[in-house]
Amino acid sequence: MDLEDANARRMVMNVWMDDYLRWRDELKKDNMLSILVRPPSGGFNTLTFKSVPKRERKNLPPKEDDLRIEPMAKQVIEEEPDGTSQGFELLLDKNIVLSLS
Repeated sequence: MDLEDANARRMVMNVWMDDYLRWRDELKKDNMLSILVRPPSGGFNTLTFKSVPKRERKNLPPKEDDLRIEPMAKQVIEEEPDGTSQGFELLLDKNIVLSLS
């Protein structure tokens, strides 16, 4: 999976299929996420999603409480028809939108 970090550096992240199936709704293009990863090692230049061993998967918390992937707030800038910005909305949660003017 290709991703871009906060410094606009493009990297590749490996994700196991069972983790991908659990997080497929979040792991989509243009989603801003905080992801726990293992750094590149062994001469490879790829990150690895921090998965748990198969024998410990039964002990995973529900997806909502699993902190390995957390959605981050998206900034939405509203523009007027003349091209000026009057403020912006900050999407904090699926149900909470903070509007600033």
